[in-house]
Amino acid sequence: MERNKVIVIGGNHHNTLGLIRSLGRKGVNSSLILHNPPEMKNAYVLKSKYLSDYDIVVDEGTMLQALRKRMTDEKKVVVCTSDFAASVIDRNYNALRMSFCLPGCREQGLLTRLMNKRTMQEMAQQCGLETPFSVDINNNHELPDNIPYPCIVKPAASIEGVKADIGVFNSRVGLVKHLANCKAQLLHIEQFIEKSMEYQLIGCSLNDGNDIIVPGRSRIITQPVCTNTGFLHYEHLDGTEPIEACKRFLQKAHYNGLFSMEFLRDGQGKDFFMEINFRNDGNSICVTEAGVNLPYIWYKLNTDTGFSIANVNTAIKEKYVMPEFNEIGLWYTQQISFVRMIRELRQADCFMEFTPDDPSPTGGKMAFWKSMMKAVVKRPVRVCYYKLRHKK
Repeated sequence: MERNKVIVIGGNHHNTLGLIRSLGRKGVNSSLILHNPPEMKNAYVLKSKYLSDYDIVVDEGTMLQALRKRMTDEKKVVVCTSDFAASVIDRNYNALRMSFCLPGCREQGLLTRLMNKRTMQEMAQQCGLETPFSVDINNNHELPDNIPYPCIVKPAASIEGVKADIGVFNSRVGLVKHLANCKAQLLHIEQFIEKSMEYQLIGCSLNDGNDIIVPGRSRIITQPVCTNTGFLHYEHLDGTEPIEACKRFLQKAHYNGLFSMEFLRDGQGKDFFMEINFRNDGNSICVTEAGVNLPYIWYKLNTDTGFSIANVNTAIKEKYVMPEFNEIGLWYTQQISFVRMIRELRQADCFMEFTPDDPSPTGGKMAFWKSMMKAVVKRPVRVCYYKLRHKK
């Protein structure tokens, strides 16, 4: 088992867990820098048997401190699982690159600028990718009149705002009401595409984007609100995906590392670029399960001089993959029926949280869910008790 050669930086979620497991199954244990709020205790990711050590950090300063603590004569490979972590590495790229094998763009700060939806879309258009109509607004200013409905709202920068800032609206009235409660000051509003399909191209970019590995596509089957982490099918490319335009985008950014690019296909078969994630994707375990271990490939390309892209076998076996706790949440909030949840459960080839070779994190996640469900059940009881006690 190789220890302490990979540093994973990210939050307490299935993205980080999937990455640690992908490396661990190849004999590479990870050193984890976990970005976790101090009030959130008992992080379930820490229960993975594929961890060699960890530090819990709360901000950029402590994250950089934990990273520098891991400096040795031998360069370690860094992999990020959150936009925040990727941005921290990018904004400190010049100071860190001599000590670590880093993902990122050749120019310090470019990756963070490309996290802005407007900048991202402009580069995508320059590279020949179709994008929806969009406009950026400051939440303190007047709402433009040329917004098409329905529209979708997101934080303009992926490292700002919260999931609750994202929403789809059919009218100006609903949009104005939503904006009043948004955390992010700068918001990106774009045309809502009536899609026939949503998919991701999850891959690895090498040699400043001149070589990319995209073994297949993850097609989202069950679509949750405000995320694409749903029941999905990882499948072969059908030849219509804009792979060459994606390659031009990565070349223009001079990007090296793991990534994902998200697309919507409308009823006429036109693909619209939505965004790029310059990090390991939350759904990337589906690529590992299909037979192509992208995190390990990134690791080997940075640590083994005898390993090259020519060594990579990109043949996949198609898989149905379920984020099981998300699926339970969809049923609990009545977004899908119990029958559908059970049908997809039986159809799944693998899961994002549970795996027989590393079961402890799933137990930790279940403990968290149990406490949450108890709180949901107990609250109405407490409210009724309070009302009875104080009834006049």
